[in-house]
Amino acid sequence: MIAVDDGGRLHRADGPAFAWLDDIREFNWHGVNMPDFKRVDHDERFGSLWRRAAKGDEAIVLLEVVNSTREPDGSFKHYWLRVPPYMRTAHQASAWTFDIKPAKYAPLIET
Repeated sequence: MIAVDDGGRLHRADGPAFAWLDDIREFNWHGVNMPDFKRVDHDERFGSLWRRAAKGDEAIVLLEVVNSTREPDGSFKHYWLRVPPYMRTAHQASAWTFDIKPAKYAPLIET
């Protein structure tokens, strides 16, 4: 199985972009190889929350956000922000990055 984006780069948001038999699985985001993280939440306004268990340590939890400003080539940059392992939603993680309680974090405009 091979999944690609419009530019022909390996890409899949919900699983491996390349899989062969039962042993080989590669996770890619627009051509960039990614570790085998599990997406635990997605919110169009706040991003995607990803989690990966770490043997003998706390889980690695990342909030993936997309810059709302278009790049000169028309693309949008993705950024990965590490958040505490107790985060359960993208909204909660996004609010945490601004040190605001999720119930009070509801931006009306982006700058």
